[in-house]
This record gives sequence, C-alpha cells and structure tokens, in this order.
Amino acid sequence: MCKLKKFVYRLEKLQRIWNTTIDEFFRRNGFIRCHFAYNVYVMVVGTVNIVFLVLYVDELLIFSKNVKGIGHCEEETLWRI
Repeated sequence: MCKLKKFVYRLEKLQRIWNTTIDEFFRRNGFIRCHFAYNVYVMVVGTVNIVFLVLYVDELLIFSKNVKGIGHCEEETLWRI
C-alpha cells in the first residue's frame, strides 16, 4: 500500500511539473491564460484576429476566425514544442 501511495504522489507531482512547464512556454510565446478555464489560452494576432488554444489531457485544439491566425500560431509557437 505504501508503494501505491508513493506512485500516486509521483504522478501528481509530474502533472504539476508538466502544467507549470507548458504554462510558462505558452506565456513566453504571447499567450494569455484564461482566468475562468485554466486549460484555455488566448493570443491576439494583429488587430482583430484572436487565437484560442485549448489543452485537454493529450489534445491540443486551436480555434481562430481565419486561417492566418492559426498559421501564425503554428509558426511562432507550436513548432518549438
């Protein structure tokens, strides 16, 4: 039972480390973390284009009004991961 508790604790610690690392990465590259949903990041590209990036378990979803915003997001940040 003690080994199981240690294993679960290590998993929780790894999740915190991953979350902190990915959060710092996105913030360094111009994304702002949403205050209401911690898995949503927002980036303003140009004057009118907004890019939403959603992290869910092992998925990364990108939403934008036009393709240029997604292209900018991919060029600037996602290829560095």
